Amino acid sequence: MNPKQALATFKTFPQIETSRLVLRKIKPSDANDLFSFMSDGETLKNNLMSPHKKIAETDKLIKNLTKQYDRKREIRWGVTIKGSAAIIGTTVFYNMHPMEFQTEVGCVLAKQHWSGGIMTEALAAIITFGFDKMAFNRITSFILPDNIGAIRMVKKVGFREEGLLKECKYSNNRFYDLGVYSLLKKDYIQQPGLS
Repeated sequence: MNPKQALATFKTFPQIETSRLVLRKIKPSDANDLFSFMSDGETLKNNLMSPHKKIAETDKLIKNLTKQYDRKREIRWGVTIKGSAAIIGTTVFYNMHPMEFQTEVGCVLAKQHWSGGIMTEALAAIITFGFDKMAFNRITSFILPDNIGAIRMVKKVGFREEGLLKECKYSNNRFYDLGVYSLLKKDYIQQPGLS
């Protein structure tokens, strides 16, 4: 598959199912679900995002997600548990460069669902989609050095540490270091249970 063929996946939003989860399009009617964790400072602290103070911020975010998808720049899935329509987190391909065969990946999960393997399952699913349907050769994740849970999660699905970018991110009036983790398609293919 070449990158131009991969862009055909944008004709219809790609819903993904796993054994426990449904990853689906985020709609305006999901605003209350998103606001419940996007307004929580503890949930967002490792994402360097400011908590939403009003639901209007969440409404604006959802509109922006739709624009980014329509422009083929980003795919952000709402993470739901099968049997429930409530979104409990998001996972995303952003800074996508299909013609260069690469993307970045990120995620947010409501704190009450941490440590249950939910985001590991969601991440593994979108990685498979990215390599099989989007023709990516490289998927990168940038993580705060003290975010041990996220580091453990990406390593669990095969990412390897590449190094540390010193003071490369400016947020909340300070600079942050970010660890660089990546997964290449050739390494993904060799992993039992992921490909």
